[in-house]
Amino acid sequence: MSIRVTPAELPGKLSEYGPGILVPTPERDFPRVHEVLVRPAGEGVLEVPGSMAGPALRRLPADDHMTLVFQPRDPHGWVLLVDAHGAAVAAPAADGDWFCDGDRVDVGKQTTLLRLTVASAMLHRAGELKPAS
Repeated sequence: MSIRVTPAELPGKLSEYGPGILVPTPERDFPRVHEVLVRPAGEGVLEVPGSMAGPALRRLPADDHMTLVFQPRDPHGWVLLVDAHGAAVAAPAADGDWFCDGDRVDVGKQTTLLRLTVASAMLHRAGELKPAS
């Protein structure tokens, strides 16, 4: 069962989740995944601290396909999946607005960000995972 999430809805949905898992296109048999903080940076645009996305940044620009996976806090909740195209961008000089579960997180001085342009986003769960009545 899947529900589409529009770019306008995505910031609100992200606020319901903790850190995500970044899955770049595999360069070998298996992708190197990273736990990352994500913040909205405009409609349909997300940012990840470069220090958390090193292997994904090194794949650019040869392959820019990325997927973010956000696990629900409730075991019967919905997984949020975001497919996006990534690009390396310079971080602003005074860049410190990173949050996780409503708490400010210090990720250190960033020189580079992974900017993700969302191609699609959806909420997904198996129909069998509905809470029991």
